[in-house]
Amino acid sequence: MVFSHHALGGALESVRGKTGGAYGTARTFQWTAAVRALCVLLVETAARISTSHDAHAQSSSAVLEGSANTPASSLDYALGKNTAWLIDMFGETPHGKPLAQRLFQRSNPDRKRPGPAAVSLNLRAWDGAHISVFLDGRLVRAAHELAALSATIAQSAPQTAPPCAGQTQVMPFSASGLRETLRTMLGTEIQHALSRTDIFVRSALLNTVNKIHCGGSFRSVAGRGAVLDLALDSSLCLTSDRLGLGIQEDILRRQLCRPEPLRVAVAAPTTGATALFFYLAFVKNYHLELHLKHAHAVE
Repeated sequence: MVFSHHALGGALESVRGKTGGAYGTARTFQWTAAVRALCVLLVETAARISTSHDAHAQSSSAVLEGSANTPASSLDYALGKNTAWLIDMFGETPHGKPLAQRLFQRSNPDRKRPGPAAVSLNLRAWDGAHISVFLDGRLVRAAHELAALSATIAQSAPQTAPPCAGQTQVMPFSASGLRETLRTMLGTEIQHALSRTDIFVRSALLNTVNKIHCGGSFRSVAGRGAVLDLALDSSLCLTSDRLGLGIQEDILRRQLCRPEPLRVAVAAPTTGATALFFYLAFVKNYHLELHLKHAHAVE
């Protein structure tokens, strides 16, 4: 692209690519959505001027309009950010301000209000009649050729390349499997968290069990002949062992997978205990029967 303006010392030449290569220029642009939108705007304005004999129409620009993720919004965003390729393409004023700020007009810039953004050329700042479009080195003047070229540019979005080695391709979730996928992820996260958290302190646990064993409520249910057997607990040294995550899970599974279920009454407000019993029953599938109808521990 070659651009000249009276505010510049000479013509600016910018080429497509990351480097100027054989053209010997440092001014470059890549074939982004915003650049394609700019080309469409220039070509359609050239077509508008070439087909009109009305002075007013010849002094007015084509307009690109669109909401989010459209060519118009991409160009509007680039103009709002004063991107480097716009400065390469259109240069700066003697005061160091991007000349593109004068050359374009924006409505609803950055879509700060509801509705689409719109971009047009400010033909008062440059002479639209001097927009020349070349295709394969040939000057294009015919309106139908300019219209066809505009449509081709608008549809020339680059194809997405397949991921290279070492890259990860993210596939969309299947709606039918989303629930089960999230359930599996949550279960795995819970197991990792519980295996690294010391939720049992042996001395505090023994004191609590002894208090329960000696309490009147326990005696009235279990009878006076009930014996406190701590042999199983003494064989489970770690928090992860008590939750069926350690190497001694088989000990816990033998005790909690008997034909007769272990019946547990959990008071409603005891959220922590409820969560642990639910984990043992529904994640580890131990043979537990949970009763949650009691509002208080005394019941």
